[in-house]
Amino acid sequence: MVRRGFDGDYTPVGIVTTDIIGPQETLSDLGDRAAERFAAQTGGAQRVRRTQTEPGAHAPGLSQMLVADLTVNGRTYALRHLDGFVGTLQADGSIAVVGISVTCTADQLDVVGPEFGAVLTSVSAS
Repeated sequence: MVRRGFDGDYTPVGIVTTDIIGPQETLSDLGDRAAERFAAQTGGAQRVRRTQTEPGAHAPGLSQMLVADLTVNGRTYALRHLDGFVGTLQADGSIAVVGISVTCTADQLDVVGPEFGAVLTSVSAS
């Protein structure tokens, strides 16, 4: 999905994913893999925030923000990447997960960040 309505030449892009992680895995592992993918796409990234709620509970959650600079055709973009994962513990110990991610520029974060938060809080694990 894309977020239109911003001036400039960068359009924020979001994705929604689903996953089942095994009993031996955690949402932190899933967040680490997401960070590694973003870093590979941008040539390097840094995690600046991670919040985890209720690890090991029936409805665990994790959110994180990554930052990276990406140069395309001579133009450098200061990117912000937000990940949110909401899980539901299954009877076999695995976790069913809905993931929501969005990438925007630092200048767009004041608008995209709260919108991302609203979408993430609307996702229920029940």
